Amino acid sequence: MDDLKALALFVAIAEEQSLSAAARRLGMSAPAATRRLTALESELGCRLFNRTTRQVSLTEEGRLLKPSVVHMLETAEQAKHILKKQKERPQGILNLTTTATLAQRFIIPYLSDFYQRYPDVKLGIKLSDSLVDIVSEGIDIALRAGWLEDSSLIAKQILIAESVVCASPNYIDKYGMPNQPKDLSKHTCLFFQERHRSKKWCFDTPSGQIDVAVDGVLSVNEGDALRRAAIDGVGIILVPKWLVSNELASGELKPLLQEYSVSPKDHPLNVLYPSRMFVPRKVRVFIDFLQEKLNIEQT
Repeated sequence: MDDLKALALFVAIAEEQSLSAAARRLGMSAPAATRRLTALESELGCRLFNRTTRQVSLTEEGRLLKPSVVHMLETAEQAKHILKKQKERPQGILNLTTTATLAQRFIIPYLSDFYQRYPDVKLGIKLSDSLVDIVSEGIDIALRAGWLEDSSLIAKQILIAESVVCASPNYIDKYGMPNQPKDLSKHTCLFFQERHRSKKWCFDTPSGQIDVAVDGVLSVNEGDALRRAAIDGVGIILVPKWLVSNELASGELKPLLQEYSVSPKDHPLNVLYPSRMFVPRKVRVFIDFLQEKLNIEQT
């Protein structure tokens, strides 16, 4: 920024043909302008002006430099205008990564409303069930479900959902209803396939926490596939309630062990972004919009 100020002073002196007049134009004192010009000439290794007591004129080097400097300052001014405009009205491409399940549940249904409100913002969505390095891949936001490991990213919880154990009526009719958590060890349980996740489901009871070892015929890293398998009677699942809310309402899935509290009870939905400093407006409005929609949905 100091370099740009020095170059702006150079152009002002050339146009005013007076160092003092250029200083007044830029809101500087004449001594400060003299020091800045001297520093610029020293850095460039050449004299930019011929100076007399009455006149200041460009040297040959100054005449060669001026067109490039004028172009540079115009480009910088255009860049500042673009950034200012973006702050006033969100625009540009918002790059987002999430899973297919979360995109279908929390993003795609709201796109029409989002584009109506922010027509100059375009979404680029990268679907992945694995963690993406959002900094190196130029991603603005990641939307992830579950409790997060420590990282340098900024995380904001936008939804806390209950966890629920459920199965299809066909499965219950065929294999019976588990009456207490330990009964799950005798059933076919289906679970998320994640790193470092043990095959244990935990429940809080009046006498303390119970850890139940579960096993079954399927582990999968995608929520919709897990839900579909449960609907088809393959086994019992433990999932965030938002994943199966429609099926619980329709009766395609039945909640189990409702008198017991799953531990951890809540299943968070998080947005992650690289830094708290200078968060682009397109990022802020998307997070606020999504949280607004989810708050309405939960009421």
